[in-house]
Amino acid sequence: MFNNRGNDAEEDRHRQDRKQREHRRDYLDPIKQYVRMHGWVPAAKERHRKITDSGKTHLTYFTLCAGNAIDVLLFNDQDLIFYDKREFPDVVFCERSTDVYEEIGRKLGRTFGYRASFEDLILKRETEDSIDFYLKLPFDIYNLDFSGFCFPRKEPPFSSTLKSIVILIEELEKLENPQGFDMFFTFRAQRSEENEDAIRDLRNNMRDNRNNFPRFNELITQRYGNNLEGLQRGYHELLLISLPKYLGRIGNELGFKVSITHRYCYPRPNLINPQYHIISFGLCFDWIRRNTEVRRGVRQPVPRHEITTEAYREMMMQLVSDDIPNVASTRFSHENYANQVQQFLQTGEDE
Repeated sequence: MFNNRGNDAEEDRHRQDRKQREHRRDYLDPIKQYVRMHGWVPAAKERHRKITDSGKTHLTYFTLCAGNAIDVLLFNDQDLIFYDKREFPDVVFCERSTDVYEEIGRKLGRTFGYRASFEDLILKRETEDSIDFYLKLPFDIYNLDFSGFCFPRKEPPFSSTLKSIVILIEELEKLENPQGFDMFFTFRAQRSEENEDAIRDLRNNMRDNRNNFPRFNELITQRYGNNLEGLQRGYHELLLISLPKYLGRIGNELGFKVSITHRYCYPRPNLINPQYHIISFGLCFDWIRRNTEVRRGVRQPVPRHEITTEAYREMMMQLVSDDIPNVASTRFSHENYANQVQQFLQTGEDE
């Protein structure tokens, strides 16, 4: 028998190299910068406003920032996070690749990072990195800028990535003093590469929602047809409805008032496949204490579950009534956003 292990390793290395080139291209693209500026920055500013009301001055921030760490530099430029000229003391990152991890270190100085994947930090609770990560919770913003799929074909329908996100939200509710936070999500949406069982589960969940919420059924039928023909053609739109809705329900059940901060999509050419979509969305989780007093004509206590359930229903309606901006079809100055990226690439190069 012939041993193909060497050929397999070489093919895997070339595949990883292609993926790295693809990811770098996307992180430096003006379209990506548009999403940062119009999605991430406004949401981060609103979270910053909320934490300053409680006496804090800067955000705590966990990120999957990639080698150039543009999001960290951008938030620093917006005075949302603190920099002491040596490090960002309230920023934590994680990165599995040794080369990329070292690149981030050169960019962010002594800023703390884990050389691990997000999934390992959350799921491998016995490791030193994971134990330390849980001790550092909570953060004000979690920027989960994944480079891959939410439902890879080779994983079970409930993927390790989605499982990790749900566990993190659950752990944030278990803290002695739960607080609000934002999560930003970025995924690649490519139907041909994703788990068919997971896609079927998403559609079944959508069907159940249509049966249980008449207004939701009315709105989604108006937009996508009685048999959801529109969603059959747009897998990325299915994800941008079903994923926020699913995570919003998790937050609702745990006692968070969840709302959408942004949703974007854009098509990307692939070095191997013809085309895929990048999807990006953000969720705001505001912690609601039991019997929180709110103003409804007169000031009165309202049970927490009523507040969170009402917010969840509002989010469901928004998901199917609001347009999802396709950044590739949006008119804006690509040159201006490309120049912004170049300025952040040069940051720290001459220091």
